[in-house]
Amino acid sequence: MLSGEEVMQQLKDLKKKHAQSLFSSRSPILPSYYNRNAAVNYARRWALNPNPRYPYYTQNGDCTNFVSQALRAGGLRDIHGRRDWAQYWFFNNKNDLSMSWSNAHSFARHVRENPDRYTITNDLSTLTP
Repeated sequence: MLSGEEVMQQLKDLKKKHAQSLFSSRSPILPSYYNRNAAVNYARRWALNPNPRYPYYTQNGDCTNFVSQALRAGGLRDIHGRRDWAQYWFFNNKNDLSMSWSNAHSFARHVRENPDRYTITNDLSTLTP
C-alpha cells in the first residue's frame, strides 16, 4: 500500500499529465443532481485507506474503481445491464460489477456513449466543487 505522500505525488503527476483532459481533450461534467462536495469528501475519507465495502485492486491499479466509488458517493446513479457493455455502469458486489466501474478504457467509453448523462467541457474550472 502506498503512503499518503506517495498517493499525493501520484495524483499531482496525473494532474500534470492530464491537465487538459481525461477524455479526448474534454472532461465530463455530471448531472445537476450530482453533489461534488459529497464526492470530494468521500475521496478524502477513503484515499489512503480503501473502503472495505468495495474491492481493492492492487495488481493493475485501483484508480477507476476509486473514482467510481466517489462518483456514486456524489449521487451518480447506477445504470444496470450487461457488465461488458460500456453503456452500463454499476456495482452490486465484487462479483457483480460493470467493466466501466473498474476499467479506465471502459469508463471513458461509458462517458462518451452516454451523452444524456454527461456534458463535456473544455473549461476545467467548472470541475471544482
